[in-house]
Amino acid sequence: ALGGGYGGLWGFGLNFAVPIRWMPWSTDKMSVLVRFDPGITLGFWAFGVAVGIPIPVAANFGYRIPLDSKTMALTVGGGLEVDTAIALGSGFASGVVVPVLAGPAAELRVTRNITIPLDVKLGPTFTSFSIGPFGTLVWFGFKFLAGVTYTF
Repeated sequence: ALGGGYGGLWGFGLNFAVPIRWMPWSTDKMSVLVRFDPGITLGFWAFGVAVGIPIPVAANFGYRIPLDSKTMALTVGGGLEVDTAIALGSGFASGVVVPVLAGPAAELRVTRNITIPLDVKLGPTFTSFSIGPFGTLVWFGFKFLAGVTYTF
């Protein structure tokens, strides 16, 4: 699959990942999806720029609502993510970041190949370093992802 969109965890970033998906359970209406997206990230934070090696793992459940007799459908649900990353920045932004996030998700399947995902997650973020003037190793994490994907 090839995808693009905006996603952020305390800033704007460019993420180049290899999407690995596994669906351990699925029926006509319900499904569980496990996601692993290793890659490399270039993050632009309020306090600087950092290169990171993301090791995100997530599990989402969804309920499928057919919108036509062919392939168009809306899937709504939610999930849990542990978006671990190794930050290779300078100064304040070097170390390990472990956000533990939960929240709702939705995906609109427009055609067999095109989907529009929307994902919102929030929760505690643990780090091995303090963030700028905050001086804390734990802070509130927020992730918003919206985009368009095309599956070959």
